Amino acid sequence: MVALRFIAQTLQKEALEIKTSMGLQLEQERKRFETEKQNLTHKLKQLTSRTKQGEHRAIELLKVQEELRTKWQEELTSEKRDLEGQVDKLKKQCLQLKMNQVMSAGHAAKLPRA
Repeated sequence: MVALRFIAQTLQKEALEIKTSMGLQLEQERKRFETEKQNLTHKLKQLTSRTKQGEHRAIELLKVQEELRTKWQEELTSEKRDLEGQVDKLKKQCLQLKMNQVMSAGHAAKLPRA
């Protein structure tokens, strides 16, 4: 009977040692996973921040691009208007010159020849 008690006590001690060892291993694994989780969470926040910065930059660039497009369109419209005005002015000058030529030719025809 004493031998059985000794064996039982020995087994209980071994079981306690195994339980303690497993508890320590479990705690180490939990800490390792927690550290890894924190690192991944930090990386995710960094990536999210960079993504948002990239999106904001893209939006800013699109706005600037649209402003430039609008400005160029306005400049082209203004330049077109100016050129059309110059064409109209030149057409009128040309017409005036032709009329003057016709008038001069008609006036010259009416003059007595010497």
